[in-house]
Amino acid sequence: MPTVLCPVSLCLGRLHAADLPRTRVEVVRPGTGAVLLTVDAELATTVETRMRGLMERPSLPADQGMLFIFEAARHAFSTATTLYSLSR
Repeated sequence: MPTVLCPVSLCLGRLHAADLPRTRVEVVRPGTGAVLLTVDAELATTVETRMRGLMERPSLPADQGMLFIFEAARHAFSTATTLYSLSR
């Protein structure tokens, strides 16, 4: 079966944050077990959701994020169309 390619805006236009599975991630200090950070993360598990990422979102609350799930390690990321500052 041939691979079908389409412009990102056409393929991904239907994807919304509310449609993605979510998980809660806790960063815990080793030794003490103190919770340092808790994030409500969307899971980008498909090619389409990983391609879309956080593009074109006007903001991202400090306690939210996205986990990109891949079959294998070694992937590069671009934030070219991120509409908000990644620095806090």
